[in-house]
Amino acid sequence: MTYLWSAVLFIFTFFIVVQYLQLTGKKSNEDITKWRKAAFISGAFLFLIAQANPVLEWANSLFFVYMMQQTVTYFIVPILILLGLTDSLLKPIYSHKKVTSILKIFTKPFVILPLFNILFSIYYVPFLFDMIMSSPISRAVSMIILLPLSFCMWWPVVSPAKNNTNTTLQPMLKIIYIVGMGAFMTPLGAFIIFSNKVLYTTYQSLPQLYNISLINDQQAGGVAMKIIQIIVYSIMIAYSFSEAVRLDRDQPEMNYE
Repeated sequence: MTYLWSAVLFIFTFFIVVQYLQLTGKKSNEDITKWRKAAFISGAFLFLIAQANPVLEWANSLFFVYMMQQTVTYFIVPILILLGLTDSLLKPIYSHKKVTSILKIFTKPFVILPLFNILFSIYYVPFLFDMIMSSPISRAVSMIILLPLSFCMWWPVVSPAKNNTNTTLQPMLKIIYIVGMGAFMTPLGAFIIFSNKVLYTTYQSLPQLYNISLINDQQAGGVAMKIIQIIVYSIMIAYSFSEAVRLDRDQPEMNYE
């Protein structure tokens, strides 16, 4: 089953990348640069790597790999994909008023920041996690819910929109927003890392195949999640700070004479 999913995912990813290159090839806008194309393609293939074999098989066997897979999927892939998009590419979406209205609601910082992080944390409540992991359908549904919300969460920071939405934050507010992400994720990280018992029955017997203790596998998963998140948050804070400096430099000096 995992090989069938991997094949379907590869075809879907390849189709999306080809369509993106065709669309961007038709555009002459200066904002569709090579680095934007590289970001989009990197995000698409990083998603493929994280969700297909052999990583998928490893994630089913080791909680550590699963946490890396989830963190990459929801905290790195959306950033790269959004960086690869531009306002002009999204204009067909903006032409639908209902879609635009929904986008404006779910990309508001005070809506999406708690919504995504609370749902992501609830996902790791032990009995819910074990129930979701027991069924491929449940896992697919959880991704269908969390993945779009992860894009909405990163939208205020790396939104490609210019005039069509009002949810893009000013650079210094982006920094505060990113710090808020870290604050929301801290309890989940502490819960997984510092628990003195095995939380998830899904992985109770599997790490023994790799000669790894259950607690060590669980704690390593929590640490991996936090380290990746901290790196991502730090990079995005630096990105936002550099944006603030650039905007300040580009502002014309006021003439007081």
